[in-house]
Amino acid sequence: MSGRAIPPSSIRYSSPTCSAPRRLVSTATPTFSYRQIDTLREYLAVDLVTRRLELYRRLEGGRWLLIDLVAGDEVELTSLALRQRVDDLLAAAEYSPTTS
Repeated sequence: MSGRAIPPSSIRYSSPTCSAPRRLVSTATPTFSYRQIDTLREYLAVDLVTRRLELYRRLEGGRWLLIDLVAGDEVELTSLALRQRVDDLLAAAEYSPTTS
């Protein structure tokens, strides 16, 4: 990696305009790539269409734990000492398509 500082956590929102198969591919590649960053401790993937989150957390020894989260759950990003309700994260990123 370059000399840039990499934060310990990353959050990625999927595009609501993608079809389901395309959303799966569009999230799989970055998820794999992000997990290759040595300093990354947590990665949160947010799907605004299915309204679910996937939290990937690096464990001791380099293995990754996947935690599925839905509305009503609470997400904790330990590397940022942050706790947030899933509902609040989804509401903050509500998608409103523009019409012309």
